Amino acid sequence: MAQKDRSGFIEVLMVELLYRNKPAINHSVLNQKMLQFAAGSANQMQGWEAANDENTFIYFHTDQVATFDNKTPQTCIMPHPVEISIDRYLDGLQQTWHWPHAENTVRECSYGLLVTDFMAYALPYKNRLSIFQSALRALLATVPCDAIYWNSSQKLIEPAQYHKALNHDEFLYGPVNIRLFNVDNPEQPPRPGLKEVVMDTCGLAALGLPDLQCHFYTASSPQVMEPHPDMLTPSNVRDFLLDMLYYVYDKGNIIEDGEICELVDQRAWQCEHQFSLIPPDRHVIDLNPGPPLYAGDQQHRYNFSR
Repeated sequence: MAQKDRSGFIEVLMVELLYRNKPAINHSVLNQKMLQFAAGSANQMQGWEAANDENTFIYFHTDQVATFDNKTPQTCIMPHPVEISIDRYLDGLQQTWHWPHAENTVRECSYGLLVTDFMAYALPYKNRLSIFQSALRALLATVPCDAIYWNSSQKLIEPAQYHKALNHDEFLYGPVNIRLFNVDNPEQPPRPGLKEVVMDTCGLAALGLPDLQCHFYTASSPQVMEPHPDMLTPSNVRDFLLDMLYYVYDKGNIIEDGEICELVDQRAWQCEHQFSLIPPDRHVIDLNPGPPLYAGDQQHRYNFSR
């Protein structure tokens, strides 16, 4: 993945489709599926052309404005190395709360297809993602796979859940992952009964938007929550991040430092642009829920009210 700077923007999106059995593409069926899922540009498509070897195919999106050296945006499908190493997917496997059987499935896979875009990074991010996911859906409808790995979000996905999400217009289910990390900070341990965590999104920055992160204290056990019902939990922070990521995707990077957001509850969340605490290195909007729950640091100091 070519990365231009510390923003986290990625010039080439990549998704790997993993298979237990060797996939065989029926090119006629794939063309039909491309016409079905990319109807807006189907009449102007040049179709599939061999590129470099007989198993690599490029789909030219000629209805889009040329973006680089008079080249049109392209989707490329190519074979994955036959031997798939589990080490390649360790980052994704650490964040598979949404798919408990991910590791077992990935270990059973030996084959794959790689789907990428080329010359598309200069397109508006919504156009770019729409084109890419349309091509991906066409390929999945032609050769269904056993697991999906979205490189830019480091997310392993169960194919049935991906289809379900798209059918419910949850189009960021694959491109963006919501992650949870425990923080061990011996220099400033949390108060008894609490633990320090970071929750973030991974994938928005790849499209040219800031990702989101929240560094906060939460209960170390369910019993601690009983006398403190106002305490943050990973579940309600996840709900907030989910609302925020669709808001940022829809509106763009319009949130200003120091701005207060209230989307899920009545809590005042203060926003500030920062670099990410957790790799990959990228721009994020840091979300501060206010003292005493916030475990991070922002330069701006505001009074919080609920």
